[in-house]
Amino acid sequence: MFYTKENRRTDMSRKIRRHFTDDFKQQIVDLHNAGMK
Repeated sequence: MFYTKENRRTDMSRKIRRHFTDDFKQQIVDLHNAGMK
């Protein structure tokens, strides 16, 4: 039970981190595209 709960929390933080990283990359791409215009 405890192990599963810990595992789920780790999985959640991993998803959040991946989502944040994707967001960050997208912002950089948007900035780059705006600079190219």
